[in-house]
Amino acid sequence: MRLLYFAITILLLQSCSSGEDKTTQTVSAPSVSQQPPAPVNYDNTLATGKVITVNCKSDSTQSYTLYLPSNYTSSKPWPVFFGFDPHAQGREVTKYYKIAEKYGYILAGCNNSRNNQAPDISANVIKTFMDDLDSRVNIDNNRIYTMGFSGGAKVASGIAINNGGITGVIGAGAGFPDNIKAMNNRFYYFGIVGDGDFNYGSLITLDEDLQKNNLPHQLRVFEGKHEWPPADVIDEGVLYMTLNAMRDTKAPKNDSLIKNAFPKYADKEKQFEKEGDYYNAWLQDQRIIDFFDQLADITTYHQSLEKLANTTQVKKGLDEKAQMIEKEQSLQQGYINDLKDKPLAWWQGEINRLRNAAKSEKDKQQSGLDKRLVAFFGIITYSSANNAVAKNNLPAATQFVQILNMVDAKNADVPYINACILAKQNQPDKALIELKKAVALGYEDRGKMDTDPTLEPVRKLPGYAGVWK
Repeated sequence: MRLLYFAITILLLQSCSSGEDKTTQTVSAPSVSQQPPAPVNYDNTLATGKVITVNCKSDSTQSYTLYLPSNYTSSKPWPVFFGFDPHAQGREVTKYYKIAEKYGYILAGCNNSRNNQAPDISANVIKTFMDDLDSRVNIDNNRIYTMGFSGGAKVASGIAINNGGITGVIGAGAGFPDNIKAMNNRFYYFGIVGDGDFNYGSLITLDEDLQKNNLPHQLRVFEGKHEWPPADVIDEGVLYMTLNAMRDTKAPKNDSLIKNAFPKYADKEKQFEKEGDYYNAWLQDQRIIDFFDQLADITTYHQSLEKLANTTQVKKGLDEKAQMIEKEQSLQQGYINDLKDKPLAWWQGEINRLRNAAKSEKDKQQSGLDKRLVAFFGIITYSSANNAVAKNNLPAATQFVQILNMVDAKNADVPYINACILAKQNQPDKALIELKKAVALGYEDRGKMDTDPTLEPVRKLPGYAGVWK
């Protein structure tokens, strides 16, 4: 495919601590650039039908997980998803291998791209990863996709926005990089967010911006928190990309796939109509059109969309969504201000209040808001704790991490940050104990732990080598 014959110029804002994407996007729509022919000396020794780990030829310290469909052959080009996890865990991408098998995609997850890397390091990691896979397998030049979660979603969209050559992006738990001022390239975008994700509001705002600027897109909200989405949600994103490829004649029309997929969407629309939920019926009409236009007979859904658009219920639904986002942003700002002076007991009380309200609230939108606010406490205290450690404000860091622990006692970042605080207090032995707790809770970013300058005194201890055992 020769995807990376251009220079990677991304300013990769890989930060899961970014609670909002406030930039308004201005969209232009140049066509995807043509690329030189692919080489023919592919690596035919790669296993198919199972997830494997591949070390990059140009830098053996870099690697990625890879799934080639069981019927993969290098004699023809295949569509590909390049995936990015915020903590450099490629297996979080390739755990969706059954979906790649179902739709016939190559799926690869980078093991070296992570949050808060320097831009030049990020660019090198991404180029090495994508170039290496490009040299080994036969990739369809017209069907190159990226995907990611949280900071990894910003990486995935940043590649498409800044460098082009990307047909579509599946971005979960975060929107576009924060510094985007203009859309230089056109691509399909499938956004995903949990109803309890602190980034919910930013994804809603992004969805509205993309609608205004006529970039083809979808937003899928699932019941969950800030996390990699369930497999059925990713499946829907891959289906969306596949149907668009058929419509654009980049892939042959698969009537069987369309026939099997369509009823689920049509039945959902009928159910909303039956329940008198005309707002969600209207949204589902739009979704059916976006998915199946020119591929199936959707005349009735065009008619329904037009009929429902001016109903009181649809107008009310749109107004309520806007009001909820405005309310959420206002509450978030208030809680940021509260970080300066509210005691720990107040935070514990507020967390308990919101959690209880979320459980008892019958209004799903309000319940989701309550869950997101608790999650927001987690991200602002995580970010504030790290900033306080960097500035040697250890009392503040200690309070912030205590609030983070109230939000999620099983969060592996709690003992990790505690280890950083203890290391700065010249207590490396106690810091080592905290690092072991972090790993026991599921901390996986060994690359960060092995290079974090704050932890240098801890790494000198004989017991550090046993942290990962």
